[in-house]
Amino acid sequence: MRWVVALTVGSLAAIAFAALAFAQSNFDDWQSNRASVLAQIASIERDVANPNRDRSLASARELMDLTNGAALERVGLSALVLVLAVGALLPSWRYAARSFSRIRLALLAAAGASISVAIAWLVLMMLGAGAIRG
Repeated sequence: MRWVVALTVGSLAAIAFAALAFAQSNFDDWQSNRASVLAQIASIERDVANPNRDRSLASARELMDLTNGAALERVGLSALVLVLAVGALLPSWRYAARSFSRIRLALLAAAGASISVAIAWLVLMMLGAGAIRG
């Protein structure tokens, strides 16, 4: 049963890397969406003759607030998952290091990460196949 801890170390590392990648992706999406909405607001502000200018500005600002809130939630959730995964990874690594050499522990952790990635990939492919079929 000692090897389960070593596999768990790999799984936690995979989760931490996935959370980091997800946070980075969400931050990039937020920046892109923010730039688009700011350009829309600037365009509306320049169009003085538009009779619906105030309503359009309010709608664009509401969209900006909604986008900012959603991005903050997603990045915050990713950061929380990252902190929890790293927080569980370190004690697990120390516990498993008592039972295995560094190389064997690294190989078992890599196997655990590979298993986690393979399971996640399989789940995504199955969900994608279900979405394609309708």
